[in-house]
This record gives sequence, C-alpha cells and structure tokens, in this order.
Amino acid sequence: MANPVVTIDATQHDALGYVRLQWTNANKGANWYAWRVYRRLTGATGYTLLKEYVADVANYDFHDQSVPENTSVDYSVVRVHLVGAVPTEEAHTPTIGVTAVGSYYWIEDVVTESQSLRLSGVTADSFQKERDKEVLKLLGRGRKVDRGTTYGVEGTLSLQLRDSNGLTARQQLKKLELLAEDPDFVYLKNPFGDVYKVVIGDPSVERLSGVGLSEYVDVSLEYTEV
Repeated sequence: MANPVVTIDATQHDALGYVRLQWTNANKGANWYAWRVYRRLTGATGYTLLKEYVADVANYDFHDQSVPENTSVDYSVVRVHLVGAVPTEEAHTPTIGVTAVGSYYWIEDVVTESQSLRLSGVTADSFQKERDKEVLKLLGRGRKVDRGTTYGVEGTLSLQLRDSNGLTARQQLKKLELLAEDPDFVYLKNPFGDVYKVVIGDPSVERLSGVGLSEYVDVSLEYTEV
C-alpha cells in the first residue's frame, strides 16, 4: 500500500504557531500498525520523528508546533505495517519545500496547545551558549583550553506585553506565569529559524503608568535550554 495523501497548511503559522497536516485512514491496507510523521530540513538526508499514531481512526490532524520559522522543510507521513510481528515502514514520500512564514517569537506548549503564546513585543534577546571550558596555564607553554559538554543556550527575553492577537496584556502575562510553572519543557521559537527546548523562569514584571486598566507591562524572562 502507498503512503497517504497529506494536506499541509502552513499559511496560518503566524497566527496559530504551527503547520497543520491532515490525512485519512482510507488506504491503511492490510496489517496496518501505525502512521509516523517525519520532518527534515529541505536538502537533508536524515528525518526527525515527530509523532506516531497507532489509534485506528478515520481522520488525522497533526499540528507541528516545533517547526522552524522561515525555513524550508519536508514532511513525510509513513505507513507502518506488520511483517510477522515486526513493524515495518514504507519508503518515505516527502512533500518538498514547506515554509512556515513567521514574524514573531513563540513559546509553544506541546502538552496543552492552547497555552502556547505568541510574543508580539520582543524588544531584546540576550543569550549565550553554555559550554564546559577550563583554561590551564602551562609553564613555558602559555594557555591550554580544554572543552567539554555543550549544555545549550541560556538567555533573557525583554518583552513589551500589549493587547495583541486577540489577547489582552494581562491574559498574556497570566499565560507566561502558567508556562513558567510547567514541569515539562516548552519550545522557544524565533523568526530566525531557531527552535529550543527550554524551561522558562518566573517573569520579572514592571507595570506601566498612564494606561488606565489595560495593565500594559514590560517583562524580563529568563530561559534555559534543556
């Protein structure tokens, strides 16, 4: 049996924060075991597994929240069938060159999608990539640098929360506070194509005066890649 015909919609990414893939179970065939959703950068050879569906339902609707913005990617939804008792994949049939156009930073909650938040007012992003490094001073030879584990990015976002994207500034702040309490990681995405699995810190908040009951705030938000 062939892999399914997949409808891919990247046009709503700037508003919703994800690319949507839809297909049916019409051609699952005999000995069907699962559908697997893969993604790769266009031109790359290796795929990343995003999701496996083993439930036998009529229609499938996958939201790719971790897609990098403004970067061409390929998707492949692969049929998996049983050969004996062994799950076996069909060959990949990728859809070439899907680009999620994005203008914003996003914090994506993959457990509770409705908690994801578009950050419309990022004014600064200060960060560095943390690595193990030790500098040794050797007599008569100068310095020697030993490098070890790369732990990932640590940084701070400066935000201006104003009413936007159908949410008041207060509603956005409350979402940030809930995301900071999340025991799991979230995805931090930016318009430059970076996607980090991070834990965010508690927002540091400064209320603005002269805006009545709007509760406009400036926020400093720390994040750590995990």
